[in-house]
Amino acid sequence: MAAVLAHVEGEPDPTPRDGGLGRPPLRDPLPLDAPTALPDAHTLALFVADRDARTAGVEALSALPVPDQADAQAHHLIHLASLWSVGGVRGAAAHILAGRANALSTELARRRRTGGHNVLDAAALVIASLTWPALPHARSRLGRAQVQLGRELTELARTGAGALWPSELAEIVWSALLAEAWLRETGPGLPAHATGAAASLASHLVSVLGPLSHMPGASQRNLLPLGACPLPHTIARLLHRWGHAAGPVPDDEDAAVGTLVGGSSRIAAPEPEELPDKRWRLRCWRGMDVAVTWRSLRRTPSRLWFAPRLGALRWHWGDLLVLGVDSTRGSLSQARVDGQRVSLAANEAVAIRLEQGRATIDLTPGDPLQLQLDPRWEVRPEADGLDGAVAGARLQLRGDASVRWRPAGHGSVTVSGEGRVRIELR
Repeated sequence: MAAVLAHVEGEPDPTPRDGGLGRPPLRDPLPLDAPTALPDAHTLALFVADRDARTAGVEALSALPVPDQADAQAHHLIHLASLWSVGGVRGAAAHILAGRANALSTELARRRRTGGHNVLDAAALVIASLTWPALPHARSRLGRAQVQLGRELTELARTGAGALWPSELAEIVWSALLAEAWLRETGPGLPAHATGAAASLASHLVSVLGPLSHMPGASQRNLLPLGACPLPHTIARLLHRWGHAAGPVPDDEDAAVGTLVGGSSRIAAPEPEELPDKRWRLRCWRGMDVAVTWRSLRRTPSRLWFAPRLGALRWHWGDLLVLGVDSTRGSLSQARVDGQRVSLAANEAVAIRLEQGRATIDLTPGDPLQLQLDPRWEVRPEADGLDGAVAGARLQLRGDASVRWRPAGHGSVTVSGEGRVRIELR
């Protein structure tokens, strides 16, 4: 911490209106993955090799509103810091960047949120304070943000991850590792307990991802996508480079790792095991109320992810969403595997039985529940429910007499009533 603060104090900057210039870890040009698809593409589109074009683009930022959504503000601040870090921004454009960064830092510093979102806010403040060390209050914000980042990461690893979608959790952990990369350029990084917590979360994310390339939750990468590899693998590779075991990862090149720490991104880490063809594999995190089970079906990986605290279930077969369930929230009461059979339950609300390639899911909805089906399912209504078919698989949804089914568009079905619902897949 002393080394970090000493650097931030530094010598007086002769042009403090631009916030000074820290020592960022990024290299120019940045290997951004499809930046124009992102919400604040106005910022990311400025990562271009032509520095004159970059300066003109920054000047255009002054006419754009600052994002009003909380996560988007933290993302925007990190993106501005990244833009400033790769250089080439001068004069009035530099003052615009510093002014926006100061306004966003002030907002994030006074805001208090719950769960992992505090990790994202603290990471953004660490990065901004190190990028613009001459901004007002940069030193004090850095100290408080580092403490907050370590504390919130540790709490998130202990119990909080089960309240977040894995795709959301991955971006939050990614923000913490970006902050760690910035800190390592100026002195010591985060405390060992914080990076240990990040490694624990990374191992969890790698286990959930498995051999698929997507995570349960919204399939978006809003925060500084420096490469095309799945984000859990990038997170795990970074932690391995920093000396923390974070789960098995494929031995692939990863542009994001090379950009942040330099050199080859290949690491000496365990390779993922192949999925068995005739039995299920189960991982359970009872403190998080999360279970994930894997199996290869017809030589294609299949994953069922169950998070009762979120009231969520997602079953994927390759890139096909076999079934999604959003129901009453609860806690994980059973998670057991016996060769070809898996049993999962959440109190009295949800019971899941998997045997070979078949599944039976019993639900007792306290509120109307949502069923998500891949649009490729061919679904037809029956007198007592719905039947569906896709790629040789069969789906039956049945319920008690009081249960009602209503298509809600885009593969979604709303189920209401007080009776039990049974979903069978073959």
